[in-house]
Amino acid sequence: ALLSDAVQRCDIAPEAGRLYADGLVQRGEHDAAIKQLDAAVALAAEDASLLVKRGEVFLRKGENAKAVAEADAALLLDRQSAAAWRLRAQATQRIGDLQRALADYHRAAGIESEDRETLLAIAQVHWTLAHQRGSSSQRHFQQSLASLQAVLDTYQEGEEPQQTLY
Repeated sequence: ALLSDAVQRCDIAPEAGRLYADGLVQRGEHDAAIKQLDAAVALAAEDASLLVKRGEVFLRKGENAKAVAEADAALLLDRQSAAAWRLRAQATQRIGDLQRALADYHRAAGIESEDRETLLAIAQVHWTLAHQRGSSSQRHFQQSLASLQAVLDTYQEGEEPQQTLY
């Protein structure tokens, strides 16, 4: 309550708004978090990371089209934002556009080549595409395995997570 009162009574810095929104999201108060991020964006409209954060909240709420719109707006500000590419990929994947999601994940990986979350997502999308395409899926199976190997290569030997080993 104290933080909430302070944030509401003062012109807050955008970073404080982002941090407050993080706390609201952790408590499941997504609408309040979006409202807080709206205020932060109003103070720093050129900050692509705030748009990404707001898009991530929309994604948590299942509002995938709004998440795509936030990612697109962030990319207009910063084409090198791996987080924006990853957000757009996650949202389009949920919408069911796996080819676009895959392309966006690859853009994110091109910016942050060792991001494990992105590399694993690439492997998962290839795996899904391989299963959807039946006999013409050999390339996607190979790409899935190559992507999993790329994830494993980011770990020291013996530290690989079980999820990637089985």
